[in-house]
Amino acid sequence: MMKLLTRTRPPKDQSNKTRPKGHPKNATANATLPAQSASFTNGSTIGKRTTSTLLLICLACAPISLALTLFRPAPKPIAATTTQSDQLSVLQQSAGAYGVGLVGAWLSATRTDPSSLQPYVSTVPTGLGEVPFEYRNLSVASIAPATGTSLVTVTVASDIKTKQSDGKDPIWVRRFFEVNIDTAKNALAAVGLPAPKAGPGLATSMGVGFNNQLSQDSPAAQTIQLMLAAYLTGQGSVDSYLTPGVSIAPVTPAAFTGLSPVSFLSPTAPDKAPADGTVMPVQATVALKTADGQLVTATYFVHLTVRAGRWEVTDLEVSPTPADGAHAPAKPTPTTSPSPTTTEGATP
Repeated sequence: MMKLLTRTRPPKDQSNKTRPKGHPKNATANATLPAQSASFTNGSTIGKRTTSTLLLICLACAPISLALTLFRPAPKPIAATTTQSDQLSVLQQSAGAYGVGLVGAWLSATRTDPSSLQPYVSTVPTGLGEVPFEYRNLSVASIAPATGTSLVTVTVASDIKTKQSDGKDPIWVRRFFEVNIDTAKNALAAVGLPAPKAGPGLATSMGVGFNNQLSQDSPAAQTIQLMLAAYLTGQGSVDSYLTPGVSIAPVTPAAFTGLSPVSFLSPTAPDKAPADGTVMPVQATVALKTADGQLVTATYFVHLTVRAGRWEVTDLEVSPTPADGAHAPAKPTPTTSPSPTTTEGATP
């Protein structure tokens, strides 16, 4: 039997199907690969050395850190915040505002509407009236902590509208109320209800010793009115009413458009014909009006001096306390003498 010999052909190069014309068969093998930088062969060695160095540093610093922690001084406790004036803590100062609120609620509460008291007391008190008190200018008069306790006594002042017995219009009377407040457990709680108490005496006039009422058409009062009108409203010249050598700048631009006299008080009644050099302090109260119709009352202390038979303004901002020698001729200006036997200010 004869065997047939067959020759196996090698597979055709399939890449020729996609190879562009004119491209060599071994183009892929001979293609130039992209350039690559050489690798850094010492990186791992240096990394190991750096890690070892850091480990040694940490081991060396550990004892130092431990010593600093062990011998560090204990922190000081933070002291309670206090005021420098009365050495009151913040909570004690808050008791003042709490007391003001309690007094206001106590004055306004009525039998039919006691709701204002509910934030301050657990049980509404009996005996509430039908008409609330009219009050204004509530303020703290004093705060007095009780030594060794958590209690704080707060005195609250207020103007209370009071009916007069003679049937005249009601007047505003200054009243004082005492409230005890507990500050335990870092909280505020009223200990009872407010209690009226006697307050310090109040003077009827703002100036000490100014008891004489000047007539508004008196020469002294007229000078003050004209000077203040020029000073505050720009009506006229301020210099026309000043003692020679005195300079008082007017308010510019003018703050008011009108001025009305209210009262002029002096320590004693001036002479009808005062001698030149006579001085007199005056507490002047005037009503001022703005261009928008706003009204305000202001008080000035004016120092007057007589010159050539008329009163002139020497100072507008003097102390409210009457000066020594008021209504007397002004003394000569003190002068310094080089001789030790000469008295300063002595009349030659």
